[in-house]
Amino acid sequence: MNGTRHARRAYYYRIWAAFHAFVFIGASRLLNRSMFAGGTDDGFFVQIRDAKQNLNVLAEPTRLLHLARYVAVYPFDWLSSNGYDPTFEAILMVVFLLPVVLVRFKDGFRHPAQPILFYIPLFLSYRTALVACGVGYLFIWIFINNRRNALLAISALLANLSSGAVMVWVGIMVSNSSRRIRFADLARRKKWTTGVVLLAVLGFGYSIRSKLDFFSSAAAGGSSGPATAISRNTLATSITNGQWPRAVFYTLILLAVVRIILASRRLPLTRQAKVFYFFAVPTFLFEGLGPLSYIIPILWFYFYILPGRVPETILAPAHSPASARTREDRNDQTSSTAHGAWGIS
Repeated sequence: MNGTRHARRAYYYRIWAAFHAFVFIGASRLLNRSMFAGGTDDGFFVQIRDAKQNLNVLAEPTRLLHLARYVAVYPFDWLSSNGYDPTFEAILMVVFLLPVVLVRFKDGFRHPAQPILFYIPLFLSYRTALVACGVGYLFIWIFINNRRNALLAISALLANLSSGAVMVWVGIMVSNSSRRIRFADLARRKKWTTGVVLLAVLGFGYSIRSKLDFFSSAAAGGSSGPATAISRNTLATSITNGQWPRAVFYTLILLAVVRIILASRRLPLTRQAKVFYFFAVPTFLFEGLGPLSYIIPILWFYFYILPGRVPETILAPAHSPASARTREDRNDQTSSTAHGAWGIS
């Protein structure tokens, strides 16, 4: 009976998700949204164009990061360069969003509001949606299904679209000590996956170098490098420039992260889950898409973790259902042993 109910619920959810996918595709076409809609006014478009025109990474090693970013958005660039209608880009974006929209948590449950993730490209941008997918894929790999190594590789590639996101990505992987052995398994079994993940590490190194170069240039100009960088974070510049809608949006994300950090202190979460969300805090100190990369895990926290609909990998061992069953079995065994010792049947 439960299996039939779960199957029916999954069927209705897929219909519900398909409806929102079609709405997104239609709205995206109506609003003429695409990956490179900003044209030459978009710095990311210029960066991708330059990477495509000069792929010689030996002459300038920093182009390796630009090459990685070009690879990540190549399907969108190919559609755009060959004159395809933006509708095809919207369909491709749906493909990227499907893993985070269809992901199942405890007992196969999916929150009815989860298909709103399809609208991230509409309200923000295609690039932001891909960056958010990169962090969302990493969440899935760590806490839900760590056998999907291809998802980890794509996660690393998409995280490279933002310096802040790739710094978060590498920080989470390094701090997640329980995954280091798993990382070694990747090197033995999936050489191409390891190569893409290594590219993320190189992107992290390039991001750190660019930040240090900025600090040095700021210090040479007579100002404090770190202080200048922090003063240029997206929230501060939005307030300074009077961009109030964006300032309000980033403030709401910051408040949501603060609430998560405070709630994590009383929730029985694993160290890995707490560390994952803690890395959202430093993203607000610098400019870029770092804070926006956490949109999907933030929504999942309120959809699943706070109400308690989470898999055992997110709960601390003492509070997981498996541990509870183990304790019950141990108590039953101890109790039966005690009865036997006392001669009580």
